[in-house]
Amino acid sequence: MKKWVSAIILVAIIGYVGYYFAQNVLGNTDGMMTYLEDTEELTNDYLGLIEQEALIDSEDVLYEFTENILLPGLRDILERSKEIGAQIDKDQLKEVHELHNRAIDLHIKAEEAWLAGEEPDSYYEESDALYLQYEEELDALAKKWGVEIEWLE
Repeated sequence: MKKWVSAIILVAIIGYVGYYFAQNVLGNTDGMMTYLEDTEELTNDYLGLIEQEALIDSEDVLYEFTENILLPGLRDILERSKEIGAQIDKDQLKEVHELHNRAIDLHIKAEEAWLAGEEPDSYYEESDALYLQYEEELDALAKKWGVEIEWLE
């Protein structure tokens, strides 16, 4: 019985190591690492804009910030994100990345609606939901491809 248990454990270990080795051979691990490096600046820029916005306590200043800094910044992030997306050759990663683009696009629509005096809440909600889905699916794909993402709080 001990021999069978040892053999099963050995086969499981070989299978586990083989799976992650295959991810490297297929280029999935390197592709994910490249993607994370390529999108790090986008993420930092996005979080920087959100942090700046959170510090504003006047609606007049917020309006000016949104019009002159936030919207141009979001549009720039979306443009750069689309350029990164065009370079992705792995279909699964491309699909996950598209969630990011859709979330940013909806955030832009929310800000434009707010500036126009329209109701932006549905855009904000959908943008937030897509961005969360993006993070979850990216994390799951990264793990599948042998990469652990360390998320900052």
